[in-house]
Amino acid sequence: LFGLINALLSQDRMAAKSRTPMNIRTYSVMPLNDNSGVIGWVPDCDTLHSLVKQYRDARQIRLNIEHQLIKKHSNGFYD
Repeated sequence: LFGLINALLSQDRMAAKSRTPMNIRTYSVMPLNDNSGVIGWVPDCDTLHSLVKQYRDARQIRLNIEHQLIKKHSNGFYD
């Protein structure tokens, strides 16, 4: 179905005039259960961790501040 839609989009005049190619990108997914799965490798992407780390480094915020606060207020539960 997605292949058919991509073929139709490639022949559409308005889609052809677009600055970015119009198509449906598909990914391989490994199912974990009925409701979720892990998406396959996506090139040229950043991890959430690297984005958070970059943001916090730029603002001199400790990366593990939440963990430290939870530990501080947990009455030794996480020790």
